[in-house]
Amino acid sequence: MTKTPAILLLTSLLASTPLLADTIYKITDADGKVSYSDSKPENPGDAKVEAITPQPDQNIIKPDVEMNRWLEQKRRTEEPVRKQQQKSWQAEYDEAKAALKAAEAALAAGKEPQEGDFVGIANRFGGSSGARPTEEYLERLEALETAVTEAKKHLKDVESRRPR
Repeated sequence: MTKTPAILLLTSLLASTPLLADTIYKITDADGKVSYSDSKPENPGDAKVEAITPQPDQNIIKPDVEMNRWLEQKRRTEEPVRKQQQKSWQAEYDEAKAALKAAEAALAAGKEPQEGDFVGIANRFGGSSGARPTEEYLERLEALETAVTEAKKHLKDVESRRPR
């Protein structure tokens, strides 16, 4: 048998206001089973009997004082950690935002055609007719667009991990 029911019984007995002045008896039998009673057993046999007299302030928590002390200690302990997490997140966020801005700028610059990006047939007036982009130009644009998409995903991921 676990001692949890016995502990709960003792706790409820100690918390009960009318019983605070009374004596409680802890009875431990030969098998180690513990029970509690408000009256002393007449024939305890092999059982060990202990008289327990609770003190008026025993097991009483002063919630305002104790809770405020605990909350203040928790705040002092957690505040530096929270500030460090916020600072670390902000640095990661700024880096992700800068990476997105750089990827978008690279895409804008990469869209500008350079010499050799388009091929076509020259007409007799010096212009071209039927110009089309080269495979290299299209691959470069696709890579730049993928970089922007990945940078947006990374920024969104960093934003989702913002410390509260």
